[in-house]
Amino acid sequence: MEKKSRSFLEGLIGVKNDGNYKVFSFLFLKIKFKNKHKILSDQLSQTQDQIVALNTKLVFIGEVLKSQIIAQDKTTEELKSNNDSLAQSFARQNDEVKKSLQNLSDTLVSVKNTAENSYKKIEDLQSLIRDLWQLKDSMRNINEIVSQLKIITESSCKKVEDVALKYDEGFKKSADIIQNIDRQVCGSANAQKFQSMISGSKWLKYQNFTLSGLAMDNAGLFSVFRILNDMKPRNVLEFGLGQSSKLVHQYCAFDKIAKAVTVEHNKEWIKSFINEIDGYSLNINVHKLYKPNINGIEALSYEGLENLYGQKFDFILVDGPSCQERYSRPQVLDFARAGMPDRFCILIDDTEREGEKETLNLLLETFKEQGREVLTKTYTGEKSQHTVICSPDLKFLVSII
Repeated sequence: MEKKSRSFLEGLIGVKNDGNYKVFSFLFLKIKFKNKHKILSDQLSQTQDQIVALNTKLVFIGEVLKSQIIAQDKTTEELKSNNDSLAQSFARQNDEVKKSLQNLSDTLVSVKNTAENSYKKIEDLQSLIRDLWQLKDSMRNINEIVSQLKIITESSCKKVEDVALKYDEGFKKSADIIQNIDRQVCGSANAQKFQSMISGSKWLKYQNFTLSGLAMDNAGLFSVFRILNDMKPRNVLEFGLGQSSKLVHQYCAFDKIAKAVTVEHNKEWIKSFINEIDGYSLNINVHKLYKPNINGIEALSYEGLENLYGQKFDFILVDGPSCQERYSRPQVLDFARAGMPDRFCILIDDTEREGEKETLNLLLETFKEQGREVLTKTYTGEKSQHTVICSPDLKFLVSII
């Protein structure tokens, strides 16, 4: 306070000298005290007037309070009479409130537990989300690695394919070499077997066979000779003029009873082939070629064979016309459908080719539809395969070694 007054005086008089300050401070306090004394005297006079007025009011209030106390006593008695019922009601309400509070407390506990579980699940979910983000990053890295591996794998596969291609080429060359060697060995063995078989034959006098080009190989000629020599057919039909024709027509020339006919379309080939023949004759029928429809496929066959269907050929040799990709040499099917004799044999050459296989399968289906039992066997030669189909009584023909 003294500091504030001093500051006020310093500001008022504009001096800071301690001597002057004390003089003016005393004068200021004296003036201030006189003013304060007058104010207090006035306030005391007013207070005394207020006390007199207050005493009058207190007397009046006392009378009012006295009458109110009397009335209050009456009211207190009335309230007292209702106190017990109110107390009981309050007790009941208190019990109900306690129960409600207890239920509320239990509910709060349950809510708290639920909230805690929810918080725990939220934390687990947040942890799972973090793991998923990490997994996403890992997958991105994995995808990059997979892409790199793919590039490496494609490069490796290309190298492997190149190596495999070179291996296949080498393998094919080796296989071709081995196959050629096998064919040469097989051809040599078949030639020896065929020559051994025909040597000393009574009916095969002329043995000048030319096996080059598309001619039937030694294995095929061996089978034809065995069929003619052991089965002794009486009516022979041959499709395609060739080396086997030398066997067929010499056999018939010697047997006198047996007959044979060779079907051929190429007149120039007939003329050239006849020039090689000396000492026996050939029975050749010339038939033009046409293109029949076999199961929706255009094939190639001889036309005008209808007059031969009823002659019941017991040996049919199929080595013509030239090879077709689908249903090759299908004319034999017509003879099977027209009816083969009880004792018969059919030899189809080149059955390693797809076209001849299809024809062979149709032939076997025809016999199955007719309810005829047949025996079959396929023989492999140095150039091709041929298949023998015969009636069961000619079982030895499918066991030729």
